[in-house]
Amino acid sequence: MGIFSLAQNVVSGSAGIISGSLDLHSSLTDLQAFGGMAGSGFSAYVGSTYLATDDDLTQADLHYTELETDYEISNSVQFTHDPYELAAFLTAVYGDFTYDDVQDVLNQIFEQQTAESKTFTEVISGMMTDDQYGVYELLLYSKGNRQYIASPFDFNWQSDISSYYGYRVSPITGAKELHNGIDIPVPVGTDVHSGIDGVVSDTGWNDNYGNYIIIDNSDGISVKYEHCDEILAAVGQKVKSGEVVAKSGDSGADTTGAHLHMEAKENGKYINPLYFTLNGGN
Repeated sequence: MGIFSLAQNVVSGSAGIISGSLDLHSSLTDLQAFGGMAGSGFSAYVGSTYLATDDDLTQADLHYTELETDYEISNSVQFTHDPYELAAFLTAVYGDFTYDDVQDVLNQIFEQQTAESKTFTEVISGMMTDDQYGVYELLLYSKGNRQYIASPFDFNWQSDISSYYGYRVSPITGAKELHNGIDIPVPVGTDVHSGIDGVVSDTGWNDNYGNYIIIDNSDGISVKYEHCDEILAAVGQKVKSGEVVAKSGDSGADTTGAHLHMEAKENGKYINPLYFTLNGGN
């Protein structure tokens, strides 16, 4: 694919069809190198896109949630952050970062938060140049331009998330736990739409997370929906992105109310679905 054709696809929002986000990541690196020849509109697009890999984005945010959770357990004081702010800040300041590159910086930010009782936003605002802050704001608006999983619902749901990906204090046991997805409160019986074109690889019942369905595609992406009231697709069935595959519910022991728990994996490894899933109703 030519560089200008790739740019056209990405800007139009079809980047998700490129074979997986790892190909998209390497392509964006090429685009960044090419950016000086491409004009201001092209540069603005590159500036609105996360450049780190899906795994590095996920691991950076996961690390910060563990700092917050450990502090909450030890001090009975809760600190939280917006995952989009964290990814936007790291991209604006460090570009194509790796988790190892930014781990110490994240520790320093949290230490300042707790020592000065500041929000995450307050701390990072003083750590960016004017140009970096401009990129940061653009990234907050674009949410990174890396959404290749379709929305599970046909309405806006991101502002309703009750529990994010990462470490947390369990609402069931009160202990530290790794929450491998996002929880979206919705009424029982709400249509759940497949996030990808793929094949249903598993459905069933689990005592903890109730009725579930897993869909895989040929690019190594897997999505899972839990606590469903009803599963509407069978193992081996081919489904299209946007197709209704389940009804949301309140099934399983690990639930405190009706909601959908959504997980995503890339080549068998968990990724933060918030970064890579389209919001409904846009």
